[in-house]
Amino acid sequence: MSQNSSNHAAPEPSRDSKGARRALRIGAATVALILVAAVGSLSWTVYRQRAALLKLQHAIASPDQNQEAGEASWVGLYSSPEEISGFSGTVLAIEKGYYGDLQYRMTFYSDVRSNDDIDEAVKSGDVLVDGDKLYLPRAAGHYRDGKAVLSADIERYSRREIGGRTVLLRDDALKAFTQENKLYDYGILIKVADSLQRFASLDDVRHDSIKVLYDDPAKGWNDPFVNGPNER
Repeated sequence: MSQNSSNHAAPEPSRDSKGARRALRIGAATVALILVAAVGSLSWTVYRQRAALLKLQHAIASPDQNQEAGEASWVGLYSSPEEISGFSGTVLAIEKGYYGDLQYRMTFYSDVRSNDDIDEAVKSGDVLVDGDKLYLPRAAGHYRDGKAVLSADIERYSRREIGGRTVLLRDDALKAFTQENKLYDYGILIKVADSLQRFASLDDVRHDSIKVLYDDPAKGWNDPFVNGPNER
């Protein structure tokens, strides 16, 4: 390139201007996310848009952390404790997608339901991780006046090591553990396998006893939904 042409090259944007543009992008994504979250009743399409917006916001805010090396450590099978299986049960599979992103499949059942609830088989979609936090999108629905009413939210889990086992703690279970050293079974998923065959059935995944997390496995157990979290 000639000296003359180089003199007329566009000036390199300053660090401040780059930062300002990035801040605008983050702000725009945040506003869009809040607007979508404000909708009380979400169709399945809007639910997917909400998850996509959260993923976009995360990508803009942390462009150098999209493919963290630690993502592979999330892959595996997680399940709720065996003791609550008569009331509720969850199996969560976290897998690498075709494009390297983290995806999930999940089954859930509960004895708390109504005849109007929409039966479901397997939930699936993308998940987000940020350090030791996992953000899991969920959707549910029921019928009202013959029409389907759908809702969605994003559930947060924190990864911890308890008694040598990897567990995922929902926010309520995390609070009980960190503040009182107690275990709230309904908000705990215990890692039971480090890998799984893609698309394998989740029906036969084992559920370990909550007592594998106890300091003293000889301690008794009470239903924490009725009696509150149990001492470890």
